[in-house]
Amino acid sequence: MGIFKDLFFKDNNKSKQSLGFFSFLEEQEKKEKKEQLVEEMENYGLLEWQKDLVRNGNYDLTSFEEEDIEDDDYYFEDD
Repeated sequence: MGIFKDLFFKDNNKSKQSLGFFSFLEEQEKKEKKEQLVEEMENYGLLEWQKDLVRNGNYDLTSFEEEDIEDDDYYFEDD
């Protein structure tokens, strides 16, 4: 009855699962994206607490960039 049940009855849990080779490909893709994110965070020079925020999806990598302020900008302070 197992195959018959799989073919003709809808099981929401099984339909969301990847099978065999496709699950392997999805795991590889997730691993590659994670490695790429780690490399990009290193390139941006983020601090550990900033990396945590990016990993959790609360902020984007570019959210922590500093603005280049020119001498004639309104907010430029002469130290």
